[in-house]
Amino acid sequence: SAMYDSLAGATGMIGGRIVSVTNTSGDESIVWRSAVWKQAVKQYVKGPIQGIGFGKKVSVEIGKYRDFVEVRNIHNSFLVLLVQMGIFGITFVMLAVFVLGKNALTNKFKDETFQMIAFGCLGVLALQLVAFLFQPYLEANLLGIFFWINLGMLRILYGKDNIDSEIE
Repeated sequence: SAMYDSLAGATGMIGGRIVSVTNTSGDESIVWRSAVWKQAVKQYVKGPIQGIGFGKKVSVEIGKYRDFVEVRNIHNSFLVLLVQMGIFGITFVMLAVFVLGKNALTNKFKDETFQMIAFGCLGVLALQLVAFLFQPYLEANLLGIFFWINLGMLRILYGKDNIDSEIE
């Protein structure tokens, strides 16, 4: 029947997709990221405290593929921060994220609307942090701006007038 054929086709496509996701040896994207990340870490080791600076490139060789990739394009925003700005840079950003995230989880607001906004911003922040592991979002002005806006919104929420001091 047509329905059986459709289901069989869909099952085959889903099974094929599962196999392609779990078999990373032939996935060019994962192989490329792995090679670039390894080279970036090798560069980072040369200056772990201050990083290597901005505008630098790393050499990537995968079989016959040879290229110089800008560090800002290595598809892992946290690794980019670490490699370019060193321990100080990544610590500064992670500290801001941690403090604002902790505040969103632990403070009780006078107005329930502020509580919902804080949790919404925290949810967006969690999504952004996962996405930053695999894409250069912080390095792209159009996309990175939403991260900084989100952190700014979390910061603004914690004015003295918004927090219920009886529960703190």
